[in-house]
Amino acid sequence: MGAGIALLAEKVETREDSDQAADLGYAYVQGYFFARPEILVTQQAPALRANRMAILGELRREDPDLPEGRRPVPARSGSLVQAAAAI
Repeated sequence: MGAGIALLAEKVETREDSDQAADLGYAYVQGYFFARPEILVTQQAPALRANRMAILGELRREDPDLPEGRRPVPARSGSLVQAAAAI
């Protein structure tokens, strides 16, 4: 996309949706295909913390290992790391 504009595909629910969004030039995607909402009644599940730490570690790398065509939002990645660390 020209002029520094990046598009976000929402409601991506299948691999086909994700592939189509990538083929159409969407820079960012979100939806149930990547994660279903979770309701935590009490404290955080231990596995959630371990996953969060792994994601934070990957985001801090100079060249993170992300699926092809997917990348964190540059203007917000610092905020994402701070927000995730606060959870």
